[in-house]
Amino acid sequence: MTSFWIPGGRLWRVQLKSTAVVHARGYEVQPIYSVYSGGNGRSKAGYTAEEIDVLVVHIGPRNVWYVLPVEVFAPFKNLRFYPDIECKCARWESYREAWQVMG
Repeated sequence: MTSFWIPGGRLWRVQLKSTAVVHARGYEVQPIYSVYSGGNGRSKAGYTAEEIDVLVVHIGPRNVWYVLPVEVFAPFKNLRFYPDIECKCARWESYREAWQVMG
């Protein structure tokens, strides 16, 4: 996680994810992280509003950025982005280059 100040005084907690691999016609990112629990090994957990404010996703081959508030993606374990094609399942397109989400 990265934190930074936006002019005007707010500290934003940002998680950056990047991908370059096409999967099922889209670029997939998993907004999760590994949790180590002692001798029980590791498990995966999704980000919550207590941990981050936004998820910033970079699609490397297209140099496209998505800025998603944690509230819109928190229930999902896989996010798929379609910067190259129009499709009904492109639910995250309204967050493409949506830097205004961070004020």
